[in-house]
Amino acid sequence: MKPTMNTSLIFFCRRLALFGAIAAILCNANGCGKDEKEKEPVVSVQTTPAQRGPISQVIAADARSLQRMR
Repeated sequence: MKPTMNTSLIFFCRRLALFGAIAAILCNANGCGKDEKEKEPVVSVQTTPAQRGPISQVIAADARSLQRMR
């Protein structure tokens, strides 16, 4: 029997469905891996509480002048 367009299309759809199923299984298996462990901090950080008050400095600059400062 000579392959026709119909059988080629069915073959393609089956291959596409198989590929999609395998991809879904792999993505699901990868996402359901180990729980992510919380990383230890590299350095300690000390903060102070925020305070309300008047603005003491206003800085106005464009990006070009900030690049020259570096």
